[in-house]
Amino acid sequence: CNIFEDTRTFNNLTLVSIETIVSSRFISLVEELINSSSLDRIIIDEVHLIISSSTYRSIMFRVRELFLLKVQFILLSSTLPSSFELELINSLNLFDLSIIRSDCCRLNISYRAKAYISNKEEERVLEIQEYINSFKVKEFLSLEDKIIIFCPSIKDINLVATTLNYSKYY
Repeated sequence: CNIFEDTRTFNNLTLVSIETIVSSRFISLVEELINSSSLDRIIIDEVHLIISSSTYRSIMFRVRELFLLKVQFILLSSTLPSSFELELINSLNLFDLSIIRSDCCRLNISYRAKAYISNKEEERVLEIQEYINSFKVKEFLSLEDKIIIFCPSIKDINLVATTLNYSKYY
């Protein structure tokens, strides 16, 4: 396994960022692999992000370019809401596909979203802190429960993590 952005080469399993997959250079390299029968499939993990993060990551609108390639695609998501399914199919023009969906009954996982009231960064971070404190009191079942905060940019991640003294991942 290798990371394409580090090596600019392909291996049996190559991980590629969303920003790279729509570059003309990358598309050309993938076409070469397809033409030489060296590429079996493209697997896109966390496919629900194509819909859910399209409002703040404009690159998501360009993902459909990848589906012009003549290769099998496997789209994965453990959290694709049923309400996103039709939107994903329509936005990517995926009309000839098989969908395998399995129930997941995990009572220890939930998803919540809250719109900001303030337009100021500092006040938004305080809103996040207040929301988390309230959530812990009302929703946490144990001291081991965790919260993940999704932010639209690395700058926002750093601001929230630094201000609230939380770990950060991006």
